[in-house]
Amino acid sequence: MADPRTTSAGGAGLILTGPRGAGKTTLARELMTAHPDRFAQPVGVTTRAPRAGDGAEYRYLTEAHFLGMRDAGQLFVHSGYAGSYYGFAYDDIAAVHDEGRTPILTLTPRAALEQLASPDWRVVWVDAADGELDQRLAQRPGDPRIAEEQARRTEDRVITERFPRRLDNTGRLTDSVDYLVGLC
Repeated sequence: MADPRTTSAGGAGLILTGPRGAGKTTLARELMTAHPDRFAQPVGVTTRAPRAGDGAEYRYLTEAHFLGMRDAGQLFVHSGYAGSYYGFAYDDIAAVHDEGRTPILTLTPRAALEQLASPDWRVVWVDAADGELDQRLAQRPGDPRIAEEQARRTEDRVITERFPRRLDNTGRLTDSVDYLVGLC
């Protein structure tokens, strides 16, 4: 398998980060739909329980297994969020490279910040106006906890200036996708 830490055609991969509701997952899905031979999202690993509607985007691990992978250096990136661990294994990223496609990762801002030093990865801060983000979160099923997300958003935006690539995702989805395709 190819090593995801090394350069591949068009760069090692694309990382989308930003506050909840900014459209990171929507952009990743649209990139994969519009360019299925070019982009793919590797399977992630998590300690959270499966949710209704989850597909094959995660391998669900015990905390001990996840921490064992982390400690053995098998995870390209790992972070905690809402009481669970999330990450991407080197092998899963390499599998996407082996298919000749560019991997797309959606990460928390703190996890993405750690990847800025990886020159072969394109890291993009995706954001939208506060009112737009609140509206998008309110449309999600379940309790969106908007006040909690507003506080987290304020905290996350403290590091915005550290991301050289930023995308305001309030316009047409196709414009945002075209921008991202141009980076890779």
